[in-house]
Amino acid sequence: MKNIKLIFIALFASTLATSCLVDDDVPRDFGQSPTIVGFESSSATESYFSDEGAILREYTVVLLGKGGDGSLPEEDITITYEVNSAESTATEGQEFDFVDSSGQFVIPAGSTFALFPLNVNTGGLNPDSPTQLVLDLTGTTSEGAVVSELDKRLIITFVGCESNLGDFTYFNENAGSAVTFTPTDESPVIFEVSALPYLTAGGNPIPFLLNDVCGDIVIDSPVLGGAYRVIGDGEVNDDGSVTIRYALYQAGEIFGDFDYREQPSTYIPN
Repeated sequence: MKNIKLIFIALFASTLATSCLVDDDVPRDFGQSPTIVGFESSSATESYFSDEGAILREYTVVLLGKGGDGSLPEEDITITYEVNSAESTATEGQEFDFVDSSGQFVIPAGSTFALFPLNVNTGGLNPDSPTQLVLDLTGTTSEGAVVSELDKRLIITFVGCESNLGDFTYFNENAGSAVTFTPTDESPVIFEVSALPYLTAGGNPIPFLLNDVCGDIVIDSPVLGGAYRVIGDGEVNDDGSVTIRYALYQAGEIFGDFDYREQPSTYIPN
């Protein structure tokens, strides 16, 4: 009886294996895989310190995947969106106005992207603290197109509080040297720091960028010198000094012992 059971189990297992092999032989139509869309960037900052009227800004939504055969869409892709009211602090009619209030926009046939337009009301930005508009792509009305879950959200930060970091030369009390913050051409709220005196490679000081968002310091520099990157945060203190916590990375790893996020540097205005 025991041998009969073993034979039955063996025959049953063989049947399952054969079934799996047959399934693997079934041709699959990879050309039917969906076209994937999403925001090109997850965040944007709009900084204005005077009333320049309504200014049109555009944010890119792109094809992240072109379907199974990689071809461009032959028909328009209509994308729907909504304001995430639970997480937004900016108000329509105050900081911004929609150019089109239909709740949808289109990636044209044959194109790889669309520009989502928004009017920024420069005279309506909060002069004391930043506010945010959180937009979520909710889906498409086009067959064969889906929204990427990872790229469905765009956070737009409106900054109306002007930074005065560029008005002073600062003394780095840790390193015993002077540092200046110079506004970049990109935005008056983004500054280039002249150097990190004790974060060096080959004896050369390494500059980086920081963003002063109403007293909160954000550091996320592009790759420097082809290999190095500075990231970190900090704040502008009540006495006008600036505290920065940062680290220098090389090829994704902390460079040597230069991780000062737990040992912040303080820059005192002269």
